[in-house]
Amino acid sequence: MLNLFLVVTNATSPGSLEVDWAVEPASACEPGAVSVHAVLPEELLLFVADQDAGPGEMTASYEAVAMIDEDLLARSSGTDVHDGRPVEVTLELDGVTPGVHDLSVTLSDRESGRSWTREHRIEVPLSGEGWTCGALAVHPGWTARPGQDFRMAWEVFPPGDVDTLAGVDDAGGTGLRAAYAVRGESGGVYREGWLDLTDGEDVLTATASIGLSGLEPGEYQLLAVVLLNDDVVGSASGRLELLEDWDVWGHDPGE
Repeated sequence: MLNLFLVVTNATSPGSLEVDWAVEPASACEPGAVSVHAVLPEELLLFVADQDAGPGEMTASYEAVAMIDEDLLARSSGTDVHDGRPVEVTLELDGVTPGVHDLSVTLSDRESGRSWTREHRIEVPLSGEGWTCGALAVHPGWTARPGQDFRMAWEVFPPGDVDTLAGVDDAGGTGLRAAYAVRGESGGVYREGWLDLTDGEDVLTATASIGLSGLEPGEYQLLAVVLLNDDVVGSASGRLELLEDWDVWGHDPGE
């Protein structure tokens, strides 16, 4: 199973290529691995009639490429049937040495020639050295409304020499604790608080329920950090799109 490191990095604007990734740490004997997940909204692709797919069917052809340091490369191509769902592609990159690397992900539409690229800096840690962190899991999703019950969960994997049970502290003192913040595009913090920590076998689970009522529609960043004796030892973030709340007539302004 992959340990997720810095995992959720969404596109900077809705309706474009979104990329997240999972990192398997390297060891003294084996290199690490990176699993890349790319998502592209279907409406950005050019669909054409395809009799081979069935009467009246429309399809689009695409190719996805993930590259690390212009050295390691993974490629996948396919055909998407017009069904209203986004195109999702997973690319596996093996043999990644420990350290910081440049990740580039491109998805191309073969019919129109258009392409979308995201570039990120990623780190592959050595197993047993440092902390690794999982993706921020959110409910109901990364697109939400102010009046909805918004919850998050996050898994953190401490190194083997940390006694997590002895260090858990959710009261704001020293020791081991985790916090979250909701930041606007200007960098202002609109919500913040402590995460509830639960200690499991080789993993900490951090959870919180976050009130979004009163926030204006727009783009926000949800950031989570884990601290050990007030030093940040792990972090993860995701892009939250907040829609308008339902109006008094039950009309959905997002439709």
